[in-house]
Amino acid sequence: GSSSFGSATPHSIRLLIIILFVALLPYLLSFLCFLLAFVAAVFATPNFTSMELPKETPSGNLHQQMMWDLYKLQNEESRVKGDRVEIIFEAWKQLRGKCQRYWTDDIDNDKLFDAHEYLKAAISRCRSMVMGGGNDVKTIAPCHVEIMKAFEECKNLSSFANKKSSSTSSSDATPE
Repeated sequence: GSSSFGSATPHSIRLLIIILFVALLPYLLSFLCFLLAFVAAVFATPNFTSMELPKETPSGNLHQQMMWDLYKLQNEESRVKGDRVEIIFEAWKQLRGKCQRYWTDDIDNDKLFDAHEYLKAAISRCRSMVMGGGNDVKTIAPCHVEIMKAFEECKNLSSFANKKSSSTSSSDATPE
């Protein structure tokens, strides 16, 4: 027979393409996931410098004070130490839990469900950015602003929170 090493049949070319595709598929999927995460991070992070913040230290709850502390440090290239990051994460977790309680007390409220889901996603995204080395003020501060706004939306949509705040003081934004 006339079998030469250099000749390739259409079947062998298709088989080679399939093998290469299967071998490279995990790398392609990883790249697509990275690209999606990068695009989401770029377009989802609010611009901290364009937000209006108070000119003096607010009197109020823990979250306002935490935000003020971060605001004062925004122009420094400072990192937030691990123990402070854990305090911030715990505060975010408490806000998520409080929003979840609002939603479970008003389970048929679809807008409140959406607000709860958005808050969970914002916290998850922000925790990932901070844990991935973004434990600087310029990363944490916009995240905290976004999370506080999401919590306020949750609270405003909750009939339970609105009933409670009309009968008590305005300390409801502080986690229990």
